[in-house]
Amino acid sequence: MTRLPRHLGRFVGVALFLLAIWALRAALRDTPWSEIRAAFDGIPRGRLALSALLVAINYLALSSYDLLGLRYLRLRLPLAKVVFASFLSYALSQNLGLPLITGGSVRLRFYRRWGFGTTQVGALILFGGATFWLGFLLLAGLLFLVHPTPLPPELRIPAAWVRPLGFLMLLGCAAYFYWAAGGRQTTVDLNGVELGRPGWRMASAQFGASAFDWLLAAASFFVLLPGGAGIPFVLALTVFLIAAFAGNASQVPGGLGVFETVALWLLSPHLPAAQIAGVLIAFRALYFVLPLVAATILFGLHTLRRRKPDF
Repeated sequence: MTRLPRHLGRFVGVALFLLAIWALRAALRDTPWSEIRAAFDGIPRGRLALSALLVAINYLALSSYDLLGLRYLRLRLPLAKVVFASFLSYALSQNLGLPLITGGSVRLRFYRRWGFGTTQVGALILFGGATFWLGFLLLAGLLFLVHPTPLPPELRIPAAWVRPLGFLMLLGCAAYFYWAAGGRQTTVDLNGVELGRPGWRMASAQFGASAFDWLLAAASFFVLLPGGAGIPFVLALTVFLIAAFAGNASQVPGGLGVFETVALWLLSPHLPAAQIAGVLIAFRALYFVLPLVAATILFGLHTLRRRKPDF
């Protein structure tokens, strides 16, 4: 009986992955693979290059979470080391899921080697995780409240709930900002690490860095969409936020199948299934697979270099 709770998350993740694959297959059952291949091959090389550039900038911008966390904890570390550890951790966690475990283990490995304590690294990881979701709440709240997009019936979210949901998200953002601006006094002393209110400047930086991250990721997805379809960026951003949230919430590695299924449902009123599938394959390769390959190579080179001088 004691093993069930420990493995329950894995069982749920596998079940959701299989369900997503089934739903994706059902959505594409009338779409020949030749059409999907043609749609993929039809994406202009310039758009692929632009998407790859945005992905690279996005992964670079993700290091701002660690930089803000270090500033919040009043710690110092050379920029090159921060960017290196951040890229490796996000390239891994984006593909394997469970970011607190996968990406967290990478940070723990490097930051402890660079002189930080386990508690300090844990606080840095939690700060980055919180910052990541603040931007999502801000952008999704604004979109749902100001520009609600009709949701597909498969998501089983009544249209009447979209605007109230956006209001609640923005209310949560306001509550966090109000709490953060309350002063620097210590709220928690965690094994010698003081975790206080960040202050309004730090909270503003958290919202800005996270929103910029989400906008860049959505833009790398948007530029792959057919130019003649007339899909505005606001719609693409909404689709991306909902699909990414579903993928993250499922805990399926990389949201594989879940992200694609939700994006297919949301874009199906605007594009043929084959074109959507082609875009999703390209995006999966550029945003997930290539960074993972690059991170693996960098980690291997770093390991070889460790046998000589330190990084």
